[in-house]
Amino acid sequence: MPYVYQKNAAGNFVCTICSEVKKNQNTMHYHMKKHEGHLPHTCPTCKKEFLHAQTLAVHVAAKHSKENAATLKCPCCPYKTLTKANRILHFMRKHCGEEVERLTITNSTCPTCQKICNSGAALLYHLSTGCIELPAEKQNILTELIA
Repeated sequence: MPYVYQKNAAGNFVCTICSEVKKNQNTMHYHMKKHEGHLPHTCPTCKKEFLHAQTLAVHVAAKHSKENAATLKCPCCPYKTLTKANRILHFMRKHCGEEVERLTITNSTCPTCQKICNSGAALLYHLSTGCIELPAEKQNILTELIA
């Protein structure tokens, strides 16, 4: 299906179906594929559909693996996950909550550099890259998680 891409006054792409806004055309392309009603990657076990092959692979490992596939562990608690990004988000939410709460955050905008993120999770991930001051112990842990 050929897609029609429209831009708003700010130069961002706007979905012609649901008016969702995306910064990049390729991101909008994948967003619009969701409206087709059929996603290209299907789980052979439960028939759930996914937009990306990598998302399907994580799903299969998490839901249909005979062994516990969640191998990335949080250094502070028993939490385990399949992806590095989820471990970073977990650490920011559960172990850096006080530091994050001290920031004045509006509309998922970084209070340090004013970057606008698409979601709260994207903002937390962004903050983990250096836009938040953490105590040395937490900063050392975060540095290890990112590496």
